[in-house]
Amino acid sequence: MEIAFGKYRVLVEESAELNYIDMLIEEAQGKKKEGHKGRIMTDILKKLPEEDQKVISTYQSAGDMPEDLRKSILKKLRSLPDWMRDYIKQMSYISLLEKDLEFLGHFLPKTLQTEVEHRGFVSFILKAWEDASSEGSGFSQKETQESQMDRKYRKEYGLDQEEFRKYQNLMRNITPFVESMKRKFSALMPQTEEGWHWGYLHGRRIDYRKMHTEIPTGRGRIYQRRIIPEKKQLAFKLLLDISSSMRKEDKIESAIKSLLLFSETLHDMNMPFSITAFSDRVLNIKSFEEDYKTARAKIIELKDMLGGGTNIEKALLVSSEDLEIFCKKHRMKGVMILFSDGEPTKGLKGDALKDLIRQLKSRFPLIGVGVGELRNFVEEYFEKTGIRVKDVSMLPSAFLFVMENQFRRLLSAS
Repeated sequence: MEIAFGKYRVLVEESAELNYIDMLIEEAQGKKKEGHKGRIMTDILKKLPEEDQKVISTYQSAGDMPEDLRKSILKKLRSLPDWMRDYIKQMSYISLLEKDLEFLGHFLPKTLQTEVEHRGFVSFILKAWEDASSEGSGFSQKETQESQMDRKYRKEYGLDQEEFRKYQNLMRNITPFVESMKRKFSALMPQTEEGWHWGYLHGRRIDYRKMHTEIPTGRGRIYQRRIIPEKKQLAFKLLLDISSSMRKEDKIESAIKSLLLFSETLHDMNMPFSITAFSDRVLNIKSFEEDYKTARAKIIELKDMLGGGTNIEKALLVSSEDLEIFCKKHRMKGVMILFSDGEPTKGLKGDALKDLIRQLKSRFPLIGVGVGELRNFVEEYFEKTGIRVKDVSMLPSAFLFVMENQFRRLLSAS
């Protein structure tokens, strides 16, 4: 099931987009629909330019349309407000569910009555790849008995004495960079202080100091308003390859140091982030809601968990769902960074994997980071958002370059 679903996931998403257009065609041709659904599709159709509304009505289905026209309509649908995009997605789910039930009705016994209530809230979520049990997580199980000193360390740092020693050794060369990047990003994204700001034509308080200049000039910006600063945040999702190939050239040690630099910087900046490790399975190192202290022990242990193939498709699908749910819940933008050193050995490959990555890029920024002197897969699969690092020692610079670039984009969008 995993292989079959992964192979055709791209086609499933394309069919959902074609169904959006089929629903618009039905609306443009005046086919009758029940109340709420009909009103929603009418509003969505009217948001399109008039020439597109006329052209749509001339086709019987999305499959009959030229590809350029389909892409143009889908692009305009993506530019609609969030609530309208959510509605058309929900209407599409209902439509597809009705077609499935109609199809199954031909095979079910006539005596069997099928009734689906609240169909708009029915969803089928395939999450066959999530490693939820602790037994199969790959992480060593800690003994229940700990010394008093270990408990003290764990309460303070989330690590026992031995783990804290390893952590300190890794952090010895990283701490100066963490402090430097904190200062750099803090200067890049200064927080506006809460208080009264002047220069408004209307407000709740008069700024008497500005009256002698604003009134004679006729501008009249003599009012003040109380400003509550908006905190600018990005949600980062980092995917780290821990397949067998990471044993070579001390790649895993450099990757872990880069991961710590990435994590410590975002943690000190109070930016939400999540970490996932993958090989031929997907392991959750830190969720968005989890305290970073509890994740440090898992990061240190990654070196002992190397092995298996490289399944980029599985890692992307599981992580993209996690990122989208968190960003939608907290109304913020998300970024995904994937690090790997080799060609995928399992799951989608070639053009199928390229198509999957392109579809994910339409939802959020997706960056691939690869290591090696020779041609790396990121140049092929991630195209313009792929970064190739010649030497593992340059990994921290690559990760921080990506972070800075995304922060600057957030500021320009604001």
